[in-house]
Amino acid sequence: MTKIVGTLGPNSRSVQVISACLMAGMSVAQFDFSWGSPDYHQVTLENLKIAVKSTKKLCAVMLDTAGPEVLVVTKVKFISLQKDGFVVLTPNQELEASSELLPINYGGLSKARQFLSKLGDLNQTQIFAKIESVEVFLFQKTALYRCNMAGKPDVLTRVVDSMTNNLRPTRAVATDVANAVLDGSDAILLGAETLRGLHPVETVSTVSRICAEVN
Repeated sequence: MTKIVGTLGPNSRSVQVISACLMAGMSVAQFDFSWGSPDYHQVTLENLKIAVKSTKKLCAVMLDTAGPEVLVVTKVKFISLQKDGFVVLTPNQELEASSELLPINYGGLSKARQFLSKLGDLNQTQIFAKIESVEVFLFQKTALYRCNMAGKPDVLTRVVDSMTNNLRPTRAVATDVANAVLDGSDAILLGAETLRGLHPVETVSTVSRICAEVN
C-alpha cells in the first residue's frame, strides 16, 4: 500500500487538522526544517502526539533537514557504481572520479558523520529517492522501476500541486497519482498541499481514496 506523507505547517499543525488528516489516510508526518524554529516544530510535534493518541492511528515522523548541497565534481559523463561495493568520498576535487572514488564540493562531511553517528548505527540509515521532476514522465517511471528492482524505497512528490489552492484534483492529477501507485511508488509526499494549502484534509483524503481504488 502506497503511504501518504503530509507536511505539517501553518494550515495543518493544529490537533484538529492533524487528527482529520490521520483519519483520512496520512501515515507519515513530515517536518520541514528549511523554515520555522525548532520550538515551532516542537509544538507541532506535541500536537501530532495528541492527535495520534486520540485517533489511535499510528504515524511515522520524517524530518526534512536543510543542509549543504553535496555535488560530485567530475569531468566524466557517466560513472558506474558496483552493487555492494564501497565508494570513498573526498573533498579533494583535483582527483579524478571513478567507481571507487567520488570527489565532492563539501569539506565538512566528516563532521556531519560524527554528528549522525551519535544518533545510532549509520548502517541502518535508509536512503530515499525523492523524485521531483514529475514533468519528465519517462524518467519518473524509469527511476521508480530501478528503485523497485534494487529494493530501495522511494518518495514521489509534487504530484498533486494543483490541490494546493483547489478543493478537487484535475483529471491529470488523479491520473498521475494512480500511475505512481501502479508503478510501485512507496510513498506520495504532500508538501505545499498540506503545509500551506487551503484544503489539507481533503487533499489527503483524495490521494488516499485514489490509492485505495488502484490497489
